[in-house]
This record gives sequence, C-alpha cells and structure tokens, in this order.
Amino acid sequence: MAYVVGGLDDLAERLELKAVTSGANVNLITPYDDGVLYGAEAKGDGKVTSPVQTYLDLRQIKGRGEEAAAFLKQQVIQPSWPENA
Repeated sequence: MAYVVGGLDDLAERLELKAVTSGANVNLITPYDDGVLYGAEAKGDGKVTSPVQTYLDLRQIKGRGEEAAAFLKQQVIQPSWPENA
C-alpha cells in the first residue's frame, strides 16, 4: 500500500501494474489531504509515513492488517512514549 501524490497512473505503468477487481497485491492511493504525510520520513527516493499513520492505516485492514498494527504499536509506538505518561 502506498500513498501517491501526483502521477498515480504513470507510476502504475512504470511498475507494470494492472488493475484487478479483487485480490490486489498492491494498492496505490491518492491521499485526500496532506495530513497522512505529516511526520513522514525520507527513505531513498520516497517517504515513509509516520508510525502512527501506518498504525491507523493498518487497523483498517481486517485480519493481518490488524495483527501488523498491534505489532507496530507494541514494538515501535509504545516504546517511544514517556515512561510517566
């Protein structure tokens, strides 16, 4: 899953992706606002959403997404919280 700002069709073509009605392996999404990119970190030629945004996105995916969100919360997000919070 990736947020794409501009050129979504061009990116899909360069990656040789094809649209399917079900069972997609890749989801390219145009964000409805720039808020999803708040706190994103540069990685190579792209950006990776903040752990909190990634957690929120994963929570929306039933099954494995929820499992991945719980893991991310436990291993990445919670350790960053202040001890007395």
